[in-house]
Amino acid sequence: MKCESKPFLSEFPFGIGTYKFRLTVVQEETGAAARRAGNASFFTASHLFTLPYSWKGQLFSNVVRLQMSELSQDYKGLALEQMVALLKSMPGLRRLGTLSTRVASLMDLDGDNCHLEELVVANEMDDVPSFFKIFLTLEKEYRRCSLQRLAVHMRATDGCRKFSPQVEGAICAGWYQIANTTLKVGGAITFSADNLQSLETVPFQLPWFAPRLFGLDKALCLKGELPISTPLDSRLPFNASDSIDRPTGTLVTGEMRPLTESERAQAQAQQEAHIAALLRGERSHAPQLPPKTGSETPSWFGTQLGDAMELLAKSSEFGGH
Repeated sequence: MKCESKPFLSEFPFGIGTYKFRLTVVQEETGAAARRAGNASFFTASHLFTLPYSWKGQLFSNVVRLQMSELSQDYKGLALEQMVALLKSMPGLRRLGTLSTRVASLMDLDGDNCHLEELVVANEMDDVPSFFKIFLTLEKEYRRCSLQRLAVHMRATDGCRKFSPQVEGAICAGWYQIANTTLKVGGAITFSADNLQSLETVPFQLPWFAPRLFGLDKALCLKGELPISTPLDSRLPFNASDSIDRPTGTLVTGEMRPLTESERAQAQAQQEAHIAALLRGERSHAPQLPPKTGSETPSWFGTQLGDAMELLAKSSEFGGH
């Protein structure tokens, strides 16, 4: 286990004087041995930093940013509960990464004692309903949390697949409600992914539907790296979609699928032919153009987060959720 802070842990038990802290589980082995070593180190750290109990709330009282990528792993049990209790005891914590959905769900983002401005989460694409649940109370009570930037890294451990248009609509509605109604006013969600194929799924069309609420860190997708919380000497970033190419949406089945080049050309030609016929005084029916994401309101728009979750819960495409 390796700790990075200035000063080091020399001020025990009176608190770490630094405003930023990084905790890393050092893995000298690979494969199963690495996982066992990581689990052992995590277990040790979670109990070490909460003993003696009189230190709690003081040891890390000055920490503003905490980066611990190990929290993105699927830890369970008492060790996880102890570590989360430690995180929640840091009164000055404002930037936190990188958590799994399980850890994020334990952080009480809807509580009055949560003052995070940035949260970085690694979420499995098939675990979207669990992630939505974190923000359900906020939406039901018409409240907003303190988050200004929610960075969501999409993992596809079991691969990417197509969903029905109804499920896609529920997914889009859920993300939109979180960004629009539960984050701090002016806040936004930034997506990234662990592989390029994930970019072809429906959430990654949202930055072009609501560019003020959603961003896309495409560079991170190309690197295949896990995102981290923003250093304190930098402003919270926003990865605007107007400077990058839009994903083609090959895995999108519903109305969020963008037009291909040939479809755009065909639609434009039909529209021009229709206008020319009208100018000649001929009767002409308006062409049936395919939907254009961003220019028309999708059918899912206005769906509440709870309704979106209910639809996903009933869908066999999210079996078990």
